[in-house]
Amino acid sequence: MLWGGPFTGKKKKKTFIVSNKEEVESLKKRVEFYEAILNNLPNDLVVFNEHHQYIFINPTGVKNKELREFLIGKDDYDYCEYRNAPHQIAEERRKLFLQAVQLKKDIYWEDKKKNGDTTEVVSRRMRPIFDENGNLKYVLGFGLDISKLRETEIILNEKLEELKQVLKHAASAIIIYNQNGTILQWNQAATHLFGYTKNETNGKAVFDFLSDERLMAKLYSAIGNSEIHAPPFAVSKPIETKILAKNGTLKFIEAYVQQYEANGNIYYAAFVNDITEKKNAEEKLNQLNAGLAALVNERTKELENKNESLKHFTSMISHDLRAPLRSVIGFTQVLKKTIWGYCNTEQQSILENIISEAKKMDERIQGLLKYSRLSNMAVAREYIDVAEILNRAFIIYGKYYENKTAVLKKPESLITYSDEVLVTTICDNLISNALKYSSSSRQTIIEVTCTVTDNEQIFCVSDNGIGFNNNDSDDIFKVFHRLHTDLLYEGLGIGLAHVKKCVERIGGKIWVESELEVGSKFYFTIPNQ
Repeated sequence: MLWGGPFTGKKKKKTFIVSNKEEVESLKKRVEFYEAILNNLPNDLVVFNEHHQYIFINPTGVKNKELREFLIGKDDYDYCEYRNAPHQIAEERRKLFLQAVQLKKDIYWEDKKKNGDTTEVVSRRMRPIFDENGNLKYVLGFGLDISKLRETEIILNEKLEELKQVLKHAASAIIIYNQNGTILQWNQAATHLFGYTKNETNGKAVFDFLSDERLMAKLYSAIGNSEIHAPPFAVSKPIETKILAKNGTLKFIEAYVQQYEANGNIYYAAFVNDITEKKNAEEKLNQLNAGLAALVNERTKELENKNESLKHFTSMISHDLRAPLRSVIGFTQVLKKTIWGYCNTEQQSILENIISEAKKMDERIQGLLKYSRLSNMAVAREYIDVAEILNRAFIIYGKYYENKTAVLKKPESLITYSDEVLVTTICDNLISNALKYSSSSRQTIIEVTCTVTDNEQIFCVSDNGIGFNNNDSDDIFKVFHRLHTDLLYEGLGIGLAHVKKCVERIGGKIWVESELEVGSKFYFTIPNQ
């Protein structure tokens, strides 16, 4: 009777026993299989009976085996007492349990527990299980640790808020729209530029707020290109166009359009800047430039007329003024030969002075003519050796002052890129001046140096001559200005004026430093190529 029936034979008894052993083994394996799965789930899992008592707890739910075994057949009040936790937790769990049973659906909530500097967050759920008759069999309790997920959500929300603030307070108007042109985002700068609020534009087409057909065509082209899938896609160049603001003001804008992809959808971000002031400034500048061009043309014509008058005046001086002067010199010389023997000493001195002053006047006229021609002379730049020009000047003008011993110190080569005629005039005058105004008490030493900078070459022609008061350093470059009388040093007072004019013609500067009875240093610059 032990097996549910009489023993009728050895064979039958053996078969019956083997059959039950197989069922038992199969059942044991199934139990082990499900226990292995349930006990190794990464999530909390508990099973309650209809009285809200634990009938199963997996190790993830309660890691302590002793506590896990203790809780079987007990409820949350027993758990709180074991843990010395407030009974309020058990009461809240009982309410949730009853709510799930009464509503016959899953109930969700989150448990939060502070653990040092971090907060552990567990997402929990209760699911009631009923039989075919609607009777409660048991209730499943699930728990999933979502602490890291919540931390990530907090970080993402912070970043999202930052991006929203950037979008809101950006200086450029930012408009985001989809492939249909429907506006999805419209920031404060866009409201300021167009005059429409975010509520007025939300859900409307971006083209409703643009008044330029060319811009619309380009944006439509960008949106309608179905072959473009991979972001980023942008309108090839910034588009400058006009828009009509809500208040009727016409504004100039510069727009950039950038394509991007999110969640499998393609969107467009338009970055729009107000360039009305820039355009107005450009228009004013164009007007000023046009007016300036007209003024330059007018002044150019005036200058051309003045130059023509100056040429005529120069020609008049050269011919009409010098011709009578030469006649005075010639007739006086004839008169001198004719009556020289009949004149007393005073009369002879007068004849000599007439001829001498007339010649000086002629030289001054020639000097003025040369000074005038320098202003109109074309500048022909080429590579030249200033050292060679200085050598020639020293040899030529040294013959005029053979009674003075002089030495010229300079580098063997001084290559520069400038006009040879103008540089020669500069060197001739500076060398002749150094020889002329040398000291009678010592050997004349003329030294030439050159310093090269990023923008220019700085030449210095120094001497140990008689020098002059440094307060006169600006006046000596003026036409006919002299510091000495003809009795001491002959000259016209125009040589240094020629030097200054030549330096200015090649785009340089000139200045001088001097001290009485010590010497002078003349500096002039030649711009680099």
